[in-house]
Amino acid sequence: MSIPTIPCGVSQMPVVGFGTSRTKDPRGEVEMALAAGYRHVDCAYCYDNEPEIGQAFSKMFTNGSIKREDMFITSKLWGTFQRGHLVETACNETLSNLQLDYLDLYLIHWPMPLEPDDKGGYDPESKIDPNPPPFSETWAAMEKLVESGKCRNIGLSNFNIDQIQEVLDCAKIKPVNLQVESHPLFPNTELLEFCKKHGISFVSFGPLGSPGRTWKKEDQISLLDDEDVLKIAQKHNVTAGKVLLRYQIDKGNAVIPKTGTLSRMKENLDIFSFSLDPSDMDCLNNLYKKAGPNGYRIFNYLRYKHSPYYPFASELKIHSMALHLFRSQFTSSLKQLTRSLSGISIPSIKCGVSEMPVVGLGTWQSKPGVVGAAVETALSVGYKHIDCAHVYGNEPEIGEVFSKVFSEGVIKREDVFITSKLWNTFHRAEEVESSFNESLSDLQLDYLDLYLIHWPIALEPGMGSLFPMDENQVSIMDTKSPSFAETWGVLEKLVESGKCKNIGLSNFNIAQIEEVLSFANIKPANLQVESHPHLPNLELLEYCKKQDISFVAYSPLGNPGSEYRHKKQVDLREDEDLVGIAEKHGVSTGQVMIRYQIDKGNAVIPKSVTPSRIEENLNVFGFSLDADDVETLNNLYKKVGPKGWRTCAVPHYKHSPFFPFASEMK
Repeated sequence: MSIPTIPCGVSQMPVVGFGTSRTKDPRGEVEMALAAGYRHVDCAYCYDNEPEIGQAFSKMFTNGSIKREDMFITSKLWGTFQRGHLVETACNETLSNLQLDYLDLYLIHWPMPLEPDDKGGYDPESKIDPNPPPFSETWAAMEKLVESGKCRNIGLSNFNIDQIQEVLDCAKIKPVNLQVESHPLFPNTELLEFCKKHGISFVSFGPLGSPGRTWKKEDQISLLDDEDVLKIAQKHNVTAGKVLLRYQIDKGNAVIPKTGTLSRMKENLDIFSFSLDPSDMDCLNNLYKKAGPNGYRIFNYLRYKHSPYYPFASELKIHSMALHLFRSQFTSSLKQLTRSLSGISIPSIKCGVSEMPVVGLGTWQSKPGVVGAAVETALSVGYKHIDCAHVYGNEPEIGEVFSKVFSEGVIKREDVFITSKLWNTFHRAEEVESSFNESLSDLQLDYLDLYLIHWPIALEPGMGSLFPMDENQVSIMDTKSPSFAETWGVLEKLVESGKCKNIGLSNFNIAQIEEVLSFANIKPANLQVESHPHLPNLELLEYCKKQDISFVAYSPLGNPGSEYRHKKQVDLREDEDLVGIAEKHGVSTGQVMIRYQIDKGNAVIPKSVTPSRIEENLNVFGFSLDADDVETLNNLYKKVGPKGWRTCAVPHYKHSPFFPFASEMK
């Protein structure tokens, strides 16, 4: 199939390309697309799939079915590489991953420079670069890639008009392409006209309005179902999707729809037998008014809105002059400013794609009416990790605090690690996302840093209670008994949608974790379980370390208020061995138990609603335990039994086939 092209610098770009963001089977999908006739493939380092795509390219080029020179291949520079000396490193890695000698087009993915890690690599949790390079520094390094022959053309993505103009003012080789979101609900007409004026080709991503996005609100229009789009489709005897793609082409743009289905790939390419007339174009150009005076942007990357380089600031009613002043006068002191607002520095451990502060505030058993004050106190004294759950019944109150502190700007959302959990009555696939959305709404957040399956036990849904029981007060297990694979599959979709950074498990045993690992496309990033000197859970901890699963200890002080205490079980805070270690270091026994978890490489979430205790629990970084201390604490469990004592044993669930502590009951 012959696909029309548009000029793109020294090259010709096919007007329909294949988008590779969020592909489930990158190699297979790209091979299908190439076999279907695509000759334009859009990639990016941050899509985290370039090695697999490179395998597809290598196979097709090696067997001679497609020639490299007949392809137009794009990739993009991620924000952690924008410092001048890192640009070529990033390009080289992309070329190696894609198994190519050159790129047809290389774009700066976003205008926001992000802080590089030690390797300058991709990390979705990357912070804004405290020493942001000017566009001129990054662009000069991009120009060298053209001069070296590694890139045929260079351009920009997600830049606004002022930012493009700034690049044009410093460029020796001008940007030849801009890639941005564009569809009838957000046509980006002013930006398109600017690009035409400057001879910059225009590529639209999200051209169908991203119908599969999971963060779509109920009142937002689905372009594929819009009555005006459907009328135009019926008029031309084509699908609504074809109309939306043709809309971009008839405006002179290229377009990169994404799909993993062969039939849809072919359909998206089969759009050259018709064209839209002026009345069609006028209708589509004005469709955005249904969504508001400026339309509706789907991909707004709000987590970076505090960056002085954030391109959509005017849409958030941020005064452009104030933003310019901040960029020009205060970027050099950004790191110092961030530190002054962030409170105490808390070490972190790796949790999937994120860094989890090792001390968090637990909110279990914190009653409504007091939990909000506890969370606000914790954030004010330096906590950056809050552990929540739907079943605790206090997420709305916690959400009010989050809304207050984040809107006031004292603490940034991206600086706080927030966890919630899926309760047992929502394990069926059709229940998972609605429960997640309720937590997200209650907490007044756009995303969660971590979402856990709270227990491996599934309870019967739809009975009007989180704790369904029969007439004998026996817990009712889910009659459909959803598998872990069913529940986990939906959690993975939450990650893919951007609603959740990481997913994990809570109260699972080793065999159950093994089962999840056996089918997971996204492996569990975290396990949260009870752990303290009376139940150190050492075997489970070693297993998690082996599997690179971070470990969070709840009830780290032994849950002293528990009604399920062992008859021989003293309050850990009064244990003579613990008291001796505390006196040795000049700290409290509570601080010793929190430090015990940290020195084992864990994170810990002590719960308190008392301001002085909340602050004391965080003040554990002025000492560390020696080997003798840890050995004593590792063996303290023997005082209450051969395996220690679990205070949160949930015996009312022991008749479930998924009960995680069955071996302890024998």
